Amino acid sequence: MKNRILLILFLYLTVTQTITAQWTITTGPAQPNVVSVSTSGTNTFAAAGAAVSYTSNNGTNWTLVSNGLSGPIHSVATKGTDVFAGAGGGAVFQSSNNGTNWTNTSTGLPSYDVRSLTVSGTDIYAGTFGVYKSTNSGLLWTKLNQTWNAFVLSIAVSGNTILAATPSAGIYMSSSGGAGWSQVNNGLPTAINAVLIVGTTLLAGTSSGLYISTNGGSSWTATTVTDGIGSLTAVGTNVFAGGSSGGGVFLSTDGGSSWAAINNGLSNLTVYSLATNSTYVFAGTTGYVFRRLLSEVLPPPSYTITTSPNPSNGGTTIGDGSYSSGNSVTVTATANNGFVFNNWKEGVNIVSSNSTYTFTASVNRNLVAEFSSTTGMDEANPVSSINIYPNPTTGNLSITVNQNCILNIYNNLGQLVLTKNIFTGNTDFSFPDKGTYLFVLVTDKGEILAKRQMIMQ
Repeated sequence: MKNRILLILFLYLTVTQTITAQWTITTGPAQPNVVSVSTSGTNTFAAAGAAVSYTSNNGTNWTLVSNGLSGPIHSVATKGTDVFAGAGGGAVFQSSNNGTNWTNTSTGLPSYDVRSLTVSGTDIYAGTFGVYKSTNSGLLWTKLNQTWNAFVLSIAVSGNTILAATPSAGIYMSSSGGAGWSQVNNGLPTAINAVLIVGTTLLAGTSSGLYISTNGGSSWTATTVTDGIGSLTAVGTNVFAGGSSGGGVFLSTDGGSSWAAINNGLSNLTVYSLATNSTYVFAGTTGYVFRRLLSEVLPPPSYTITTSPNPSNGGTTIGDGSYSSGNSVTVTATANNGFVFNNWKEGVNIVSSNSTYTFTASVNRNLVAEFSSTTGMDEANPVSSINIYPNPTTGNLSITVNQNCILNIYNNLGQLVLTKNIFTGNTDFSFPDKGTYLFVLVTDKGEILAKRQMIMQ
């Protein structure tokens, strides 16, 4: 009977996980064909038809925010607290209040549809009949492509590298921030829907599949994704591709080398747009925006832990490596002969006074084990208000201090053998173990007040 109950429980949990680990449909937008989605923190904007909709709770509720907009809206992009909408007739609209009001900021743009908007740092790029750039939040636009003309459906920017996807001339690339351009179409069809740069990898979505270049665009190779791809986005080296011809959403967790469809729960498989925030990936489809938890589909991030001794001859440290988020990490410091361990530091902060320090991996960390030499520690202490006597002693000691502190006693191997609270004034105590020890007085923050080499007879 007990085994039967456990089996039922296992099947229930399995089914529950299968149901919940999937795409879920949000409540909007009300307009069909969501052609562009963009996120900023907890805010998400979606363009569909002649309107932009806004949600501040990941799609639980949507609000139409189109006051001041005109024409079909082809693209949305966010830059800090500003949101931009690219429209027909060469118009770009800007809002600083989540779309409550919009202002036309199109000076310098031609009267062609603005098919894409891309933000890189403080700059905004517009894909229209050519590539245009604004360095002042859309107040003025400058044409970058002086040597060629074509409609641009998608722009990707990384540093000084710019990719421009065209429906008739393949991809134009600039490695000089737009000063010079060249076509990089070896192995590509001429019609490109979307481009993306992930590190040194270039990706191109076409109507006949997804292509990748790992040599700066010199050549392209078809991936296993043969569905039409109309949108691309990335979280680190994890890449999402939207199937504009009914293939749904594809995911690569290795920078584009291998791909798998992740369509569980995605009832609308024609995906026009993709976007991510820190929690979800959003898919704009023929009807409504769908969302899925990133934690369901992405491997946990990994963090690099490095350790080192200071001084370099003071001891050794172990525990360096790459750890998945949430994993337990233990670093250990061992003092060399003639040294004792003081504490672990990260920058200027003391993070542990124990030579073995355990924590949970959540960020990259550079930890330094601080050691002190025991040579000459029986000299007079520069802080005259601290006294440890007698020395040598048979084991009965007195310590006089002018502030509350902590006494750490180390043996001649640098091992901590006793920790004792010492209070302002005089403290008497007994330490019967014979040998030579290092007494170290520290504050509650780990700051060293005094050191004494003590001889127990």
